[in-house]
Amino acid sequence: MKQIIVMRADLNMSRGKIAAQACHASLGAYKKANDKSSKKWESEGEKKWF
Repeated sequence: MKQIIVMRADLNMSRGKIAAQACHASLGAYKKANDKSSKKWESEGEKKWF
C-alpha cells in the first residue's frame, strides 16, 4: 500500500509552500483513513509518492 499525492504545477507556489501543502494533505488523508488501512500502510513502511 502506498499514498500518492499529486500537486498541480500551475498554482504559482514556492517549492517550500508546495512541500508544506503536500505534508498537510498526507496527514489529512492519514487521519481520515480507517484504522485497518492506517495500520496496513504503517506496517508496509508508510510509502509516499509525490
